[in-house]
Amino acid sequence: MKKKYFLGVDGGGTKTLSVIYDSDGNLLGSSRTGSLDTLNYSMQTVEENLFEGINESCDEAGIDISRIDYACFGFPVVGDVPSYEKKVEKIVNKAFDKKNIIVNDVRLALEGAFPLEAGIISLCGTGAMAMGKDEKDTIKRVDGWGEHTGDFGSGYYIGKKGLQMAFKFYDSRINEGRLLYEEIKKRDSVNDIREILPKCKGDRSRTYIASFSEAVVRSAEHRDGVAKKIISDSIDELILSLETLRKEFRKERMDLAFQGGLFKSKYFRECYREKIMENGNYNLREAKFPPHIGAIVLAYRKVLDETEIRMNLDRIKKDGKN
Repeated sequence: MKKKYFLGVDGGGTKTLSVIYDSDGNLLGSSRTGSLDTLNYSMQTVEENLFEGINESCDEAGIDISRIDYACFGFPVVGDVPSYEKKVEKIVNKAFDKKNIIVNDVRLALEGAFPLEAGIISLCGTGAMAMGKDEKDTIKRVDGWGEHTGDFGSGYYIGKKGLQMAFKFYDSRINEGRLLYEEIKKRDSVNDIREILPKCKGDRSRTYIASFSEAVVRSAEHRDGVAKKIISDSIDELILSLETLRKEFRKERMDLAFQGGLFKSKYFRECYREKIMENGNYNLREAKFPPHIGAIVLAYRKVLDETEIRMNLDRIKKDGKN
């Protein structure tokens, strides 16, 4: 059979990973570029990041883009804002005018965690979303609606709550939370916490505010009561999203994987695991593959049969270069 080539683009809120695999499961090229988030970056910037990623991965693979048989693109806003989807389609078709599929970037994480299987992925980084699928490949999602209207339990949620409580401590509305207050100042290297205020406005404010989640987690780890309450509340919000999905799927128990920057913290991860175990409705599983492999799986499914895909996944896992 003639060898085919597949492009997978995992466009997150902070970075984009573009990869090229062949129909035998071999990684040929990859590239890491800037965000594809059209809500927080200009269309020109998103387009430039996308073109750069595709071109660099093709150069590394040693093939022209015209030889790509199918591509899958994951964008943060797909499924969120209908009017933006047309803009995303326009950018993608300009970069790659052949057969392609465009999905929300969390769908890539779901497919990477549970390729060709049912399950739920809990994403918690700057934003937060839960997405699941059943045996019939029915896809459902909860949250991921952005920092002003959703993303409950996210890094932004935690960072904002932490800042709010630190300022409550600063002006004496509360007497608890001194450690959190000091960690917040330390996180931004300021002596006067009011120096933080101007940076909480403008284009980069979302990421900036979310960065304070690290200070909240550290404070909670050192038993600051205010910080511990914020972390506990955030995990309750994440579990509420999971429970909403599980009930929509009408399942007593489902496989669950989690990903995102907050889970890099051992403290946050252990608190999350503890509450999941208390809940009792989930089988915790390690994600089988990262999101960009989820993009390749979705592209594979448009061309290859299930047996071929499973063989390729075994090869990718064994190769260990995903």
